[in-house]
Amino acid sequence: MAGDAVMALGGAGRGQLALDDVEVTYTPPPRRLDDDKAGALGKIRRSIYTLYRRLSAATMDGYSTSVDPGDVHLGDREDPPAGIARIVRALVKHLRLPDTRMTVAIQAMPPGHAGRVTLGAWQRDEYFVEIDSGIVARRRDVGAVLAHEVTHVFLQYHDLRYEDEILTDTAAVYLGVGWPLLNAHRTDYTYSYSYSQRLGYLSLGEYGYILGRRAIRFGEDPLPLLTGLQGQRAYEHGYGRALGEWGVPPLASATAAGRRRYEKDRDRVRRRLDRGVPRPYDAARGDGYTFSGRSPLKVAFACPGCGVHVRLPAYTSVEVRCEVCDSLLDCDA
Repeated sequence: MAGDAVMALGGAGRGQLALDDVEVTYTPPPRRLDDDKAGALGKIRRSIYTLYRRLSAATMDGYSTSVDPGDVHLGDREDPPAGIARIVRALVKHLRLPDTRMTVAIQAMPPGHAGRVTLGAWQRDEYFVEIDSGIVARRRDVGAVLAHEVTHVFLQYHDLRYEDEILTDTAAVYLGVGWPLLNAHRTDYTYSYSYSQRLGYLSLGEYGYILGRRAIRFGEDPLPLLTGLQGQRAYEHGYGRALGEWGVPPLASATAAGRRRYEKDRDRVRRRLDRGVPRPYDAARGDGYTFSGRSPLKVAFACPGCGVHVRLPAYTSVEVRCEVCDSLLDCDA
């Protein structure tokens, strides 16, 4: 879609509208996210939209199964260079990248750098894998580092913003290779002190939110993959937050309280428009939807599947198939 895309839909499943009675307009999520109350969550949502927009819903559905834990775990007795090469090949295979030659270097890296994966001189002909020797000493974290780094290659391969770290971490988790990043976030306690560790560029709660979005989309339970209580709780909280986005008006699955508030906002805006009150749309106090237009009055909201903004006439009930992520949105506007 270049710019806005318009799709006429009928009320399939609701039976209240004839074909062509509804015009649905799609616009990308807003680019200005610095004032997002949810912090990095706004950038995460836009990253998920970017993946769907560039790769297509059908391609994304091909990543519905996560990489196997045994494929990304460096065994206690495994030769590190050989084990790292094996893990990289597993990640390359899962992400459907060209399986080519690989060079592995284990060396001390500057503070804040855990690893790096780059393409060879001929682009996509060879992978150069560098990983910090300190990470290799903590073998259970090797898979997390390599998942992040190989995802950089994935984004570059698909001509996406491969240097965008939030996009990289989001893609890694959402595409099924980044769940080890949750296991790498942990706090170890002793009698006299505590030690906290994290890998990647997002908080544990933000990783849990992405994993929750993935679980809702693909119906996969990631809890057996998460070895620590902290990661499990982060996922459960993130899943609840992501699931709540499917209950925001004007979706028909909204809570009763949300529906009452939405209907009051909608009717208040309509009355102000009829009376010619200045700034009529300011009457809506809803979080997650906005009104515009006059005849007909329209409501805009974010698709909970990919974040694209959907705009449709108010006072209609219709099922909308999102053109970006293929989610079926049951709307009662």
